Amino acid sequence: MEQGYSVDDYVAKMHQLPRSIKADATMVKFAIMNSLPHISSFVVQKQPADMTALLEVARIAEATAPIV
Repeated sequence: MEQGYSVDDYVAKMHQLPRSIKADATMVKFAIMNSLPHISSFVVQKQPADMTALLEVARIAEATAPIV
């Protein structure tokens, strides 16, 4: 995740990428979960069931994570 992007911006950008490789929703979810720097361990630990839950957990992590 690039500096300055919010979780919402990042997830929206990541949703556009799989179209070119025809990735399914599960692949996209795991790719996003594991590519969120500084908060991915928190998000993975919560094991979100779907993208809505992933985004909710990631927002919480983003809001509470120290700025690096």
